[in-house]
Amino acid sequence: MMMRPAATDVIVVGGGPIGLAIAWRLLHVGRTVTVVEADEPEAAWRVSAGMLSPPIEADYGQAELSLLSVAALADYPAFLAELEAESGIATHYARVGSLAVALDRDQLEALRRRFELLRDERQLAVAWLPGSECRELEPLLSPRVSAGIHAADDAQVDPRRLVGALRVAIARRGGILHDARVDGLELAGGRVVGVRVGDEGLAAGTVVLAAGAWMGSLGAQAAALRIRPVKGQILRLQTSAWPSMVVETEHIYAFRRPSGEVVLGATVEEQGFRPGVTAGGIFELLDEGLQPWRECEQTWLMGPAIKSTAVDVTETLDQKMAALHCHKSQIGDRDIDTFVKQRLRDAGRAFGMPYAETFRVISYRR
Repeated sequence: MMMRPAATDVIVVGGGPIGLAIAWRLLHVGRTVTVVEADEPEAAWRVSAGMLSPPIEADYGQAELSLLSVAALADYPAFLAELEAESGIATHYARVGSLAVALDRDQLEALRRRFELLRDERQLAVAWLPGSECRELEPLLSPRVSAGIHAADDAQVDPRRLVGALRVAIARRGGILHDARVDGLELAGGRVVGVRVGDEGLAAGTVVLAAGAWMGSLGAQAAALRIRPVKGQILRLQTSAWPSMVVETEHIYAFRRPSGEVVLGATVEEQGFRPGVTAGGIFELLDEGLQPWRECEQTWLMGPAIKSTAVDVTETLDQKMAALHCHKSQIGDRDIDTFVKQRLRDAGRAFGMPYAETFRVISYRR
């Protein structure tokens, strides 16, 4: 196999938010950087909730990680302000707060123990609220909600827009975005000196591994880290009512994006890279996800294969296409206008509309 001479200081394997952020910062300090990314459709950032919540993520035995998460959250607004100014892309960051709630006695006891961990051991800025005060924050919460942990400083960001902004900022600083799959690591003298892409080797003084769930495919050295893929499913819902912040129960979370879309997630399934949505996953998310809410009787599921209800989007088509072009770094050179308009035209034809988006309306009764 031919090994190219080192033409870059650093190779970053993985083009998600972590790998791209590392590359962008390295470019700031004068390093030459190449990001090698296979553009995997299963990449976690494509469907990630984008929650920035040290209390939600905190767990027993992870005190150092909690402290790091709190420090990172404090620095995040400045990081995004710089990124947005450099890329010209808004990441839809918002400090919305989070509320973890209990629905029964067992969940209440577990939530109380969690509160003691967060407040007393981790010294996090959280407040214990009775059910009535939870409903003052989120009026549509069910009377079943008996208590909650409120973290007012928690925030969210749109991971897809974040990745798009980082890719633009990297390109503008002269970084290289190489669309290819890394097949393995190149070793010499007991250290990593490059990566293998097909029949070609790419050399660098430093290699950063940020491949996430694909780490095990990079060879024995990376596989020793024992990082594995875990399948997760989410629902994207259209609803006019809830919620105003990130709401979490023992089993699910729910939050609203600035676009109005509500994200409900997530399943945790040991199924490797198995793609696709399952009926069991949808049932689990709806069953658990609608329990914290009162008067939630109907939701609309969006998706290309869901065609029971249509909304005429003819008058807003130009705005939709303009929004898609904000993600040009992810679309590439594909003729996205023709593709999207044809799909919307095909959907509308069945309902007598020029252009339409399709949904399935699910009614929910207790």
